[in-house]
Amino acid sequence: MEGCAAASEDRSMFPDPFIPLGQVPATAARLDRAAAELRERAGSPHAVPRLPVTLSHLEDAFDELAATMRLLAEAAAEWCDTDDADERTLPPEARALLWHLRSVADTLTDARDGCLTTRPWAHELLEHAVPEPESGVIVNLPTVHDPPARRIVCGVDGSEQARHAALVRWRGSRRAR
Repeated sequence: MEGCAAASEDRSMFPDPFIPLGQVPATAARLDRAAAELRERAGSPHAVPRLPVTLSHLEDAFDELAATMRLLAEAAAEWCDTDDADERTLPPEARALLWHLRSVADTLTDARDGCLTTRPWAHELLEHAVPEPESGVIVNLPTVHDPPARRIVCGVDGSEQARHAALVRWRGSRRAR
Protein backbone atom coordinates (compact mmCIF):
# COMPACT_ATOMS: atom_id res chain seq x y z
CA MET A 1 0.00 0.00 0.00
CA GLU A 2 1.29 3.37 -0.91
CA GLY A 3 1.96 5.62 2.08
CA CYS A 4 2.08 2.74 4.54
CA ALA A 5 5.13 1.64 6.51
CA ALA A 6 7.41 -1.02 5.14
CA ALA A 7 6.61 -4.53 6.33
CA SER A 8 9.96 -4.81 8.12
CA GLU A 9 9.28 -1.81 10.34
CA ASP A 10 7.94 -2.52 13.81
CA ARG A 11 4.86 -0.34 14.14
CA SER A 12 2.69 -2.67 16.16
CA MET A 13 0.15 -1.37 18.64
CA PHE A 14 1.58 -3.61 21.32
CA PRO A 15 5.25 -4.16 20.47
CA ASP A 16 6.38 -7.45 21.92
CA PRO A 17 9.66 -8.85 20.64
CA PHE A 18 8.81 -12.25 22.14
CA ILE A 19 5.80 -12.92 19.90
CA PRO A 20 6.89 -14.60 16.67
CA LEU A 21 5.56 -13.01 13.49
CA GLY A 22 3.74 -16.19 12.47
CA GLN A 23 1.81 -16.55 15.71
CA VAL A 24 -1.30 -14.67 14.56
CA PRO A 25 -1.74 -16.74 11.37
CA ALA A 26 -0.95 -19.94 13.32
CA THR A 27 -3.62 -19.08 15.88
CA ALA A 28 -6.09 -18.43 13.06
CA ALA A 29 -5.18 -21.82 11.57
CA ARG A 30 -5.96 -23.54 14.90
CA LEU A 31 -9.29 -21.74 14.95
CA ASP A 32 -9.98 -23.01 11.44
CA ARG A 33 -9.25 -26.59 12.52
CA ALA A 34 -11.46 -26.22 15.60
CA ALA A 35 -14.31 -24.91 13.44
CA ALA A 36 -13.96 -27.88 11.09
CA GLU A 37 -14.04 -30.27 14.05
CA LEU A 38 -17.13 -28.54 15.41
CA ARG A 39 -18.83 -28.81 12.01
CA GLU A 40 -18.16 -32.56 11.93
CA ARG A 41 -19.60 -33.13 15.41
CA ALA A 42 -22.52 -30.72 15.16
CA GLY A 43 -24.31 -32.89 12.61
CA SER A 44 -25.10 -35.55 15.18
CA PRO A 45 -28.55 -35.69 16.78
CA HIS A 46 -26.70 -36.31 20.05
CA ALA A 47 -25.44 -32.70 19.88
CA VAL A 48 -28.96 -31.26 20.19
CA PRO A 49 -29.46 -31.75 23.95
CA ARG A 50 -26.32 -29.64 24.55
CA LEU A 51 -27.27 -27.01 21.97
CA PRO A 52 -27.81 -24.17 24.50
CA VAL A 53 -24.29 -24.70 25.86
CA THR A 54 -22.86 -24.88 22.34
CA LEU A 55 -24.65 -21.67 21.36
CA SER A 56 -23.25 -19.95 24.44
CA HIS A 57 -19.71 -20.93 23.47
CA LEU A 58 -20.30 -19.81 19.88
CA GLU A 59 -21.67 -16.50 21.14
CA ASP A 60 -18.44 -15.93 23.10
CA ALA A 61 -16.32 -17.01 20.14
CA PHE A 62 -18.09 -14.66 17.72
CA ASP A 63 -17.66 -11.83 20.23
CA GLU A 64 -13.92 -12.53 20.48
CA LEU A 65 -13.61 -12.75 16.70
CA ALA A 66 -15.42 -9.43 16.24
CA ALA A 67 -13.05 -7.79 18.71
CA THR A 68 -10.12 -9.39 16.86
CA MET A 69 -11.25 -7.94 13.53
CA ARG A 70 -11.53 -4.48 15.11
CA LEU A 71 -8.05 -4.84 16.57
CA LEU A 72 -6.72 -5.87 13.17
CA ALA A 73 -8.28 -2.72 11.69
CA GLU A 74 -6.67 -0.56 14.38
CA ALA A 75 -3.31 -2.29 13.87
CA ALA A 76 -3.52 -1.81 10.09
CA ALA A 77 -4.29 1.89 10.54
CA GLU A 78 -1.37 2.25 12.96
CA TRP A 79 0.90 0.28 10.62
CA CYS A 80 0.09 2.82 7.91
CA ASP A 81 1.44 5.48 10.25
CA THR A 82 -1.63 7.62 10.83
CA ASP A 83 -0.14 10.07 13.32
CA ASP A 84 -3.17 12.28 12.94
CA ALA A 85 -6.49 10.75 13.92
CA ASP A 86 -7.92 11.39 10.45
CA GLU A 87 -8.14 8.15 8.46
CA ARG A 88 -9.13 10.16 5.39
CA THR A 89 -5.43 10.78 4.82
CA LEU A 90 -4.81 7.07 4.26
CA PRO A 91 -4.42 5.71 0.76
CA PRO A 92 -7.64 4.30 -0.78
CA GLU A 93 -6.44 0.68 -0.38
CA ALA A 94 -5.88 1.20 3.35
CA ARG A 95 -9.28 2.82 3.84
CA ALA A 96 -10.91 -0.04 1.92
CA LEU A 97 -9.08 -2.61 4.06
CA LEU A 98 -10.18 -0.89 7.29
CA TRP A 99 -13.78 -0.69 6.06
CA HIS A 100 -13.82 -4.41 5.19
CA LEU A 101 -12.24 -5.46 8.49
CA ARG A 102 -14.81 -3.43 10.42
CA SER A 103 -17.61 -4.79 8.23
CA VAL A 104 -16.54 -8.35 9.08
CA ALA A 105 -16.50 -7.34 12.76
CA ASP A 106 -20.08 -6.06 12.45
CA THR A 107 -21.15 -9.30 10.75
CA LEU A 108 -19.57 -11.34 13.55
CA THR A 109 -21.39 -9.19 16.11
CA ASP A 110 -24.64 -9.97 14.28
CA ALA A 111 -23.78 -13.68 14.43
CA ARG A 112 -23.13 -13.36 18.17
CA ASP A 113 -26.50 -11.69 18.62
CA GLY A 114 -28.11 -14.45 16.56
CA CYS A 115 -26.72 -17.06 18.98
CA LEU A 116 -28.07 -15.03 21.89
CA THR A 117 -31.58 -14.93 20.45
CA THR A 118 -31.46 -18.60 19.37
CA ARG A 119 -30.60 -20.02 22.79
CA PRO A 120 -34.08 -19.49 24.32
CA TRP A 121 -35.60 -21.37 21.36
CA ALA A 122 -33.20 -24.26 21.95
CA HIS A 123 -34.24 -24.32 25.62
CA GLU A 124 -37.91 -24.28 24.57
CA LEU A 125 -37.40 -27.22 22.22
CA LEU A 126 -35.55 -29.22 24.86
CA GLU A 127 -38.19 -28.57 27.54
CA HIS A 128 -40.80 -30.36 25.43
CA ALA A 129 -38.56 -33.14 24.18
CA VAL A 130 -38.61 -36.68 25.49
CA PRO A 131 -35.52 -37.11 27.65
CA GLU A 132 -32.82 -39.17 26.02
CA PRO A 133 -31.32 -42.02 28.04
CA GLU A 134 -27.83 -41.61 29.40
CA SER A 135 -25.27 -42.21 26.72
CA GLY A 136 -23.24 -45.34 27.15
CA VAL A 137 -22.11 -48.58 25.60
CA ILE A 138 -24.41 -51.53 24.93
CA VAL A 139 -22.80 -54.93 25.32
CA ASN A 140 -24.59 -58.12 24.24
CA LEU A 141 -23.41 -61.08 26.29
CA PRO A 142 -23.99 -64.71 25.37
CA THR A 143 -25.06 -67.02 28.20
CA VAL A 144 -24.43 -70.73 28.85
CA HIS A 145 -27.94 -71.90 27.85
CA ASP A 146 -28.17 -69.65 24.80
CA PRO A 147 -31.35 -67.77 25.77
CA PRO A 148 -31.74 -64.38 24.10
CA ALA A 149 -28.63 -62.30 24.66
CA ARG A 150 -28.76 -60.06 27.70
CA ARG A 151 -28.01 -56.42 27.37
CA ILE A 152 -25.90 -54.54 29.86
CA VAL A 153 -25.76 -50.81 29.44
CA CYS A 154 -22.58 -49.24 30.72
CA GLY A 155 -23.54 -45.68 31.59
CA VAL A 156 -21.41 -42.61 32.10
CA ASP A 157 -21.39 -42.98 35.91
CA GLY A 158 -19.58 -46.14 36.97
CA SER A 159 -19.05 -47.25 33.39
CA GLU A 160 -15.67 -48.76 34.20
CA GLN A 161 -17.25 -50.95 36.89
CA ALA A 162 -20.11 -52.00 34.65
CA ARG A 163 -17.72 -52.76 31.80
CA HIS A 164 -15.54 -54.83 34.12
CA ALA A 165 -18.57 -56.75 35.44
CA ALA A 166 -19.76 -57.41 31.89
CA LEU A 167 -16.34 -58.71 30.85
CA VAL A 168 -16.06 -60.96 33.90
CA ARG A 169 -19.50 -62.40 33.26
CA TRP A 170 -18.75 -62.87 29.54
CA ARG A 171 -15.46 -64.61 30.26
CA GLY A 172 -17.22 -66.86 32.74
CA SER A 173 -19.85 -67.81 30.18
CA ARG A 174 -17.14 -68.66 27.62
CA ARG A 175 -15.37 -70.92 30.08
CA ALA A 176 -18.61 -72.76 30.88
CA ARG A 177 -18.97 -73.86 27.27
